[in-house]
Amino acid sequence: MSLTYDQKSEIRMAFDEAFVPEERRRDTRMRHRVDAQIAPWKRNRQGEPFIVRIEDFSPGGVGLTHTDGLPLGSEYLLRVPRPHADELILLLSVVRCVPVEDGSFHIGLELSSVMDQTSVGSLIDAMRPPPSRLGKRTKLLFVLFGIAGICATFLF
Repeated sequence: MSLTYDQKSEIRMAFDEAFVPEERRRDTRMRHRVDAQIAPWKRNRQGEPFIVRIEDFSPGGVGLTHTDGLPLGSEYLLRVPRPHADELILLLSVVRCVPVEDGSFHIGLELSSVMDQTSVGSLIDAMRPPPSRLGKRTKLLFVLFGIAGICATFLF
């Protein structure tokens, strides 16, 4: 029994997908070792920053090492200084955390969002409660009720 071209293609693709190396990358990683600060990002609030060792980076994420593991799915802010522009703020999600023999962890973070200072300002503005929508007449009415209440207190 001979296979059709489509059946052979399907088998080849299945083998290709089944034997993909564990450390596959969508983007080329640039090796660049440097200490940096990252801060946890929970419920739209920045936590206390801590030092990590960046091992490599790409347009899609950052690889780093740290003495403690980071929970999968947790988010962190990384500030990237730029010489002739405002710093770049990256929101990254932990997608991989592998223990190493020396007790440290190799951690892979995927880029979730890039925020410049304008975007951060917009984010902060979006987190603020909406301004009061009371009209001038309603505000005046509340003031008058307050004055009437004070007067009633002194009269009785």
